[in-house]
Amino acid sequence: MSGDHLHSHDDAKIYCKELVEKGGFFVLEEKLIGQEFSLMSFCDGETLKHMPAVQDHKRAYEGDTGPNTGGMGTYSDGDHSLPFLTKHDVNQAHEINTATAKALKNKFGDGYRGVLYGGFITTADGVKLIEYNARFGDPEAINVLSF
Repeated sequence: MSGDHLHSHDDAKIYCKELVEKGGFFVLEEKLIGQEFSLMSFCDGETLKHMPAVQDHKRAYEGDTGPNTGGMGTYSDGDHSLPFLTKHDVNQAHEINTATAKALKNKFGDGYRGVLYGGFITTADGVKLIEYNARFGDPEAINVLSF
């Protein structure tokens, strides 16, 4: 699985056509505009304890350039938030993590135990979930565990 960032509709059409001709496939995703952030929650099967919001920087070089990496560094403000987040944004992320943990318990009978790591983005339409991981974020854990 890999992701390619294409710069125009024509580039995308050519690339997708080449993939299909080789027997491959592609997935188109909605482009979300906004600031990304992570919010992890400790889960004990019943309750969640949310960690501070944190933002990582994935690009290898200065100025948000270069290839994506696992993370070149992270930050979180002393108030456990980020300058671009409102309290409502943070509450939305909390609610999404809580609803997900509840849905897992309802579906599987046993509550999830571990770290629920949500990758989110703020958009004009509110906070959207990008992805989940069942682990600490790296390097996000360094910041959130120091609070």
